[in-house]
Amino acid sequence: MAKGTKRTVGRPRARNKGPAGPAKDEILLAAAELFASQGYAATSTREIADRVGVINNGEIVVIEEKKSLMRKLGKRQLCLELNEPLAS
Repeated sequence: MAKGTKRTVGRPRARNKGPAGPAKDEILLAAAELFASQGYAATSTREIADRVGVINNGEIVVIEEKKSLMRKLGKRQLCLELNEPLAS
């Protein structure tokens, strides 16, 4: 290690996959399909990760937690029903 380089202990930081990773819309669509077909409780983040092609389950945790995905899906549906634009 070079002199003056600070070394930290612990788990490596997750890196943003950027354009190579799955898009958030793709993740939400996969989550919606799985929640609808097998139910929220029976769907794991591993299954969502597999559906969008994420190899390491830890990568999808960085993107979203399961509860957060469900909240975003609910918000999108409500905006669609009220014919309002979706705020970020």
